[in-house]
Amino acid sequence: MPLLPPFLPRAALLALALAAPALADPAEPPAIAPRYLVADLPGIVRVARNGFAPRGCTGVLITPRHVLTAGHCASSPRERVVIIRPDGAGDRLVAPVETTARHPEAQSPMSIDTIGADLALLTLAADLPPDSAVPLPLAEPDADLGHLLAGYPNSAATLLHAHFDCRIIPLEPAILGSNCRVVSGLSGGAVLREVAGEWALVAIITATLPDASGDLRALATRIDPTTFPALAEALEGAQVCNPTADALC
Repeated sequence: MPLLPPFLPRAALLALALAAPALADPAEPPAIAPRYLVADLPGIVRVARNGFAPRGCTGVLITPRHVLTAGHCASSPRERVVIIRPDGAGDRLVAPVETTARHPEAQSPMSIDTIGADLALLTLAADLPPDSAVPLPLAEPDADLGHLLAGYPNSAATLLHAHFDCRIIPLEPAILGSNCRVVSGLSGGAVLREVAGEWALVAIITATLPDASGDLRALATRIDPTTFPALAEALEGAQVCNPTADALC
């Protein structure tokens, strides 16, 4: 996961997010997710070269054949998506990636100026069966609600970790901040909120901010199919919810 320096080119913008009070333990690393949450979120997957590399990223299944992750996680054609079974300890399903599409405005190396386009769409070689992983719907973030941050850290790549009740801080149209700390391996992970009793994906975790002196500890990229043609095509083909076209996803 990229470590963006605490002094950023847009420091004046980001400083606006540093004044609000912190939630309980947001500066600590995410904890192992409880079993009930793991069972609710089989669509959050591990992305790594050959499926078993010790270092990798997280991804989120949004259709039976498509996974969203951070753009900087998708530089190699050898990525594989590893589906962790709901109990976190059973058999793993490794699904090969057929094609990778990065956001048309993505750049390498990533910086604060391009983090709003740090997305990639992985197309799998075949649809995943519904008993292995269920896609997550998309929704808009709501700064008045607590959000969940979840992913697979490199230190414990087979165990889903999560931060509950994180504060979301709109920074720019394509960028969200959060007061919750993230760690290596959570790039490509999920920022989620509840919609009608179900978890919905609002953004992809893209960076951690080291030595943050205030409440801004992580950055995430919002999901906008209107700026990412491959994503719009995937959602349309799967006939799933598009937050820019539907009133509620």
